Amino acid sequence: MNKNIKRFLLCAGVLALTLGGCGSKDEPKEEVKKEEKAVLVKNDLYVEPLNPTELQIRAYNELSTSVQEENYAKEAEMAAVSFALDFFTMSNKSGSEDVGGMSFIPTTMSWEFKEYAQSYYYNNYNYIVNEEGKDALPEVVDYKVNSVTEGVYTYLGEQYNGYDVTLQLTYKEGGLKAEDLKTEMVLHVIGINDFKYDRTKVYKDYTDFEGERYAINGSLEEWIEM
Repeated sequence: MNKNIKRFLLCAGVLALTLGGCGSKDEPKEEVKKEEKAVLVKNDLYVEPLNPTELQIRAYNELSTSVQEENYAKEAEMAAVSFALDFFTMSNKSGSEDVGGMSFIPTTMSWEFKEYAQSYYYNNYNYIVNEEGKDALPEVVDYKVNSVTEGVYTYLGEQYNGYDVTLQLTYKEGGLKAEDLKTEMVLHVIGINDFKYDRTKVYKDYTDFEGERYAINGSLEEWIEM
């Protein structure tokens, strides 16, 4: 059983995560530099990503470094980045029920979040595979953090200190067009005690969870602006 610990999680509950509407058509393209293959560095607070892309590994490693250094602002930033990379990347998912980013959602909101995500974003998985092929599944290949600002948020009637993290995402070419995908967002992140969610396990309900983390928190449409 995983122990109860404190992490940064999304302050979110019902997120408008549908395809389209938030694309940026004029994003500059940067030259991709060749780098050595990254090796995942684990930490005691956050579940390591499942079938991660190279970019996810590098982001998670920065998250691990921030945990070790007790750099809370950087931890919140990389928790938000790690959520976005895992959630919006479908290329490494096994199907429409394999929703990414769940380990960054508060336990009390996890079932609502997963159902909403399956209805309004991951419902596109089978259609894309059947019509365009697996190579067309969205994959985030780069990100830019535009700002990280402190804030105070209400979660379950209690106030928590946290951060607003503004992100830009870039997707691989050859799949869906950028204007059909989410490329800009603001994630509201708070530090709370909560249980760990592991996508490799089957939970009967949220009471099976154990752990603590920085969460991505609130009503999804209220706390995550896209």
